[in-house]
Amino acid sequence: MFNGSEDRQHVYVALTRGTDQNTAYVFTTPTKLSDPAPGTRPAPELGRYDRLTAQAGSPAPADPDDPGTTSAATVLAEIIAGRDGARESASQAWQQSLADADHLAVLHAMWTAETTPDRERRYRTLLQSALPPGTGQQPSHQEQWLHRTLRTAELAGLDPAEVLARAVAERDLTGARDIPAVIDARIRRRHGDLIPPPAAAWSAQVPETDDPERGRFLAHLAAVMDDRRRRIGEHAAASSLPWAVTALGAVPADPAARLAWQQKAVAIGTYRELSGHDHPDDPVGPEPAANSPDLRAAWQSARAALTQDDVRHSRESWLPALAETSRRIEELAARRHDLATRMTERQRLPVPAEGPNSPGISAAVPLAAAHSRTAILQPPKPGIPVSPWILERLAGRDLNHEAAD
Repeated sequence: MFNGSEDRQHVYVALTRGTDQNTAYVFTTPTKLSDPAPGTRPAPELGRYDRLTAQAGSPAPADPDDPGTTSAATVLAEIIAGRDGARESASQAWQQSLADADHLAVLHAMWTAETTPDRERRYRTLLQSALPPGTGQQPSHQEQWLHRTLRTAELAGLDPAEVLARAVAERDLTGARDIPAVIDARIRRRHGDLIPPPAAAWSAQVPETDDPERGRFLAHLAAVMDDRRRRIGEHAAASSLPWAVTALGAVPADPAARLAWQQKAVAIGTYRELSGHDHPDDPVGPEPAANSPDLRAAWQSARAALTQDDVRHSRESWLPALAETSRRIEELAARRHDLATRMTERQRLPVPAEGPNSPGISAAVPLAAAHSRTAILQPPKPGIPVSPWILERLAGRDLNHEAAD
């Protein structure tokens, strides 16, 4: 028995296990008709329209809930074609589980959970050392913002101890109700929006710990994350992923250029996995918020890879424009020289005397026909000298060949 809610695997088993024959009993009336239908009743005009259409000889619109308009074969066809309940095999599920575990978002979540408590304890120790003796520090929820600011400063290459010492020495903290919030505001005002440099390998960021087993685990986890970054670049180059081709162009055939292309793809692909950004045409998307310093550092690295490539493409796109500009400058200079020569010749011609029958002063130079004359409203201005930088780079260079590269 089938009511239309089964999948094709169920239909296959039910219709292939009979000894003599297989008979399907199909409900052509949807089961949803027996359920109470919430909402208002249909508008009376709809039924009136159906009756008028039937009286005019045209077939009325088919009602999918009418048993007379749905056949058993239609119900079975919809189940077989549109309902797939297949599950992954054990090997497929195992491979998918491995792929899910070997993902930078999962690995980085483990890394953050293991390294954040030690880092926050270190920041608390540095803050306590920077405060004057006798300063009472009450627990505050604003402390997490100070830790994020210190993490941002540390990723930007600053020393957290020195940053805290300068913020504390800036002004007396007497009367401050929330010392971490005050220090955080001072650091933000002093350093502004810090932009971190390209992130170092995770193997170089393993924190020191007193537990040897935990230290080995962190070192192994960092090595796995670095290896994942390397394989992201290799996969992007081998498969010509759409986001990589959109961001960096086609994969070069030259080994050195291919390696440079792959390194840029590593930075972009690392951020995409960490953030979950999967747009095929937008490689990195907008900049993350400041409350995620590590993710923002990964975005800056990816953006730096894109910026280097954009500069290269923009310089290559300028080369044909510079060649056209140089040609136009030479053409305008030649026309200006020709016009100045003609004006000098006209000024040297004698002006004929006015005769008694002449209506007025005759032209000094015989003018061409009115339809072929070009009016000169003002004398041409001197041309702007071409930049020596442009002339130096245009001299002796094959612009078309460089643009093609």
